Amino acid sequence: MCKTGQNEEHFNEAYEHFQLAFKNKYLIDCRLLGAGAYGKVFRGFDNIRKIPVCIKFFIHGSPPKGADRDWHITSKIKHLNIADTFTIESFKTSETQRDCVAVISRFIEGKDLGEVFDKIKKSKKEIAFIQKEQLLKNVIPDVCDALIECHRNGYGHGDLHKRNIIVCKVPEKADGTLKGTVIDFGNASFSPDSFNNSEEERRKSDIRALRRIVGCVTVDSKWHEAIQDVLQPCDSPTSFKEALKRSLLFLGDIENTSKEYFDKNRFIYALRCYLPAVTGGEKFAQALRMLYVRVAEGLGLREVFNLAVADLQHRILNDSDYPNVSFSATAIKTDEVEKIYALLKD
Repeated sequence: MCKTGQNEEHFNEAYEHFQLAFKNKYLIDCRLLGAGAYGKVFRGFDNIRKIPVCIKFFIHGSPPKGADRDWHITSKIKHLNIADTFTIESFKTSETQRDCVAVISRFIEGKDLGEVFDKIKKSKKEIAFIQKEQLLKNVIPDVCDALIECHRNGYGHGDLHKRNIIVCKVPEKADGTLKGTVIDFGNASFSPDSFNNSEEERRKSDIRALRRIVGCVTVDSKWHEAIQDVLQPCDSPTSFKEALKRSLLFLGDIENTSKEYFDKNRFIYALRCYLPAVTGGEKFAQALRMLYVRVAEGLGLREVFNLAVADLQHRILNDSDYPNVSFSATAIKTDEVEKIYALLKD
């Protein structure tokens, strides 16, 4: 049997009897994927589906209180960025006649986000930059998409952290594009308080966790605090994803443009990017505007920014075709123009 360095009688008994009960259905290849206080996860192979799978065993054979929440959610919700549960196998041990279960779920070939962070710390500066950019532009938006689907169905993850996000390459793309997959919908590591958490509290904790994860990626960036300020008002994975996207687009434009070529039109374009956010909440829009202010001040271009604001205000007040022509990148209702003007005026 697999050597894990632990002598857990109950676990070993359950493990052995699973192999006997399902010897024609599953092959366990002895690759330990993870271990915790309540269980261990191995890589296996489903001989019927002809695919690799994750097989989770519990230390005492049966799951602790609350552990079934994970497979209830991941059996109902099918999403590309969520590791779904295929089935639950039940069996008994022959000696003690204990009821046991094993959870069979989709296997994701990759590393958890914590391992990726460790690798980034050891990488050269140029490589680390590319890896961080991938996390911000691809992996974290994938996690947002997973949470959007969960929240839409009324669930929160409740235990989102770097070990519960698997990062892997997109097989269809040869350029090394990364994607993120969410695993282990739990009860915050089964802490006693977590059993009383409502789904609403879990959904709120997901947003806080997203901010912390982004913070881990951007901690060495000169725009770290500015990005955190933009993300602070976000109260859903949808607004979080949008705020992060708009921030990165603007900061990417900043990094790729020499200061002498950064005129007021660049800032006008940036301001236009945040205008649609008014429909998603004024706090979101104000936070984006403050990002632009901080960047302008950091570059010594506050006067250029002020000219851009004045120009945009003039267009809003004087262009009758403003919603559809001058700002065709977004559809803004006429009754929102005053709110937009007020945000620019602050």
